[in-house]
Amino acid sequence: MSQGKKKEKSPSQEKTQWILIAPETALNGSSDGKDDEPTFVKLLHPRTEKECMFLMSRNKDAVYEIMKFAEGPRSWFIEDSVQKDGSLLVTTSIDPIFLCIPYLTRNKTKFRTIDQVLMDDDYPAVSSLSMCVSSDVLSNVCDCKGNDDLQAYRLNEDKLIAWLKTKVECVADKLESSKINVSKGSQSATFVRSKLQSNVTRDDYLRYSCGIVCQYLDSSWADKLQAALNLPEEKTVLSSPEEPPSKRTKLNNDAGTVLEDYSKEYEKIKTKTTSKTPGKMTAAQKSLSKVNKNGMKSMASFFTKK
Repeated sequence: MSQGKKKEKSPSQEKTQWILIAPETALNGSSDGKDDEPTFVKLLHPRTEKECMFLMSRNKDAVYEIMKFAEGPRSWFIEDSVQKDGSLLVTTSIDPIFLCIPYLTRNKTKFRTIDQVLMDDDYPAVSSLSMCVSSDVLSNVCDCKGNDDLQAYRLNEDKLIAWLKTKVECVADKLESSKINVSKGSQSATFVRSKLQSNVTRDDYLRYSCGIVCQYLDSSWADKLQAALNLPEEKTVLSSPEEPPSKRTKLNNDAGTVLEDYSKEYEKIKTKTTSKTPGKMTAAQKSLSKVNKNGMKSMASFFTKK
């Protein structure tokens, strides 16, 4: 069988490429002249423990979560070519400690070096996280033993919960300073007409920020964090379906007297609906009304006591 000619690559066959939004710190190299490139790595998500894509910076000192936004049909025009895949990749910085928590939890009974903790045969790239976390950072969530040359770590639950509470506080401070509406049915602050519509408390911000932090924790740690914050439950006002619509009254701001009473309009509508004339009778109903009912007993009479 003769070997066929190798097909030349047509102009339409473009190599796979993506549109990625990333900070300069993830793409810029170090000052020592190394030629390391940003690296895409597959790691387990700390909450779902499913495979996700992350980006390691050129210096291997920071890690970024990759979020993919895809809506079809959509494509990109890149110079003189058309990229069929119109998805958009966005990178956001993530604290590497969150990615280390699942591995620290598995080895929380013994002191181990960080290289021994961050070992995974299925995801060997997790070992690169050891370059993102220093001993000072690990000491915030772990007990430490050893000297500067050799450090061993063991997860400390109290330290971890305290560290997570600090994270929640920081996120809440950012949300509050940015005037983000975190109330139920959140809407843009541009469309909030008064402070009454965005009357949120500090507990509301903490509750909302706790939900953000818990997106990077498994259910057990999320429950412990919520218990440690000890936030009061949200108050929900339930209205009875039997109650009439709320009666709006116009009050004078100075004297508090009623200027208009809309309850009278409601009574008028109620009277109209209850005093409607009965509809026309059908032919069967007319013939039944002509039947002589004298001497007939109702069905209910058969079920009464003798």
